[in-house]
Amino acid sequence: MAFLPASPPFWLLAVLPPVAFAIETLWYTVVAVAFSATRPRTFFLGFRGWVDRAAGALMGMLGARLILESVKSRF
Repeated sequence: MAFLPASPPFWLLAVLPPVAFAIETLWYTVVAVAFSATRPRTFFLGFRGWVDRAAGALMGMLGARLILESVKSRF
């Protein structure tokens, strides 16, 4: 949504939900099939802590960016 223009054309508003649904369905299907196999699941579980830390750090950086942008816009 952040990349949409302020007043998007109607065709874009009509096309966006089905496209988003198709992309989400494809992604979660790929993830489900991948993690139903033993080798990828075992590999992920071995690195799960690092994946969680990296995701947490990324979310923290995005949150800090939002806070800094909010503070900068007030001055």
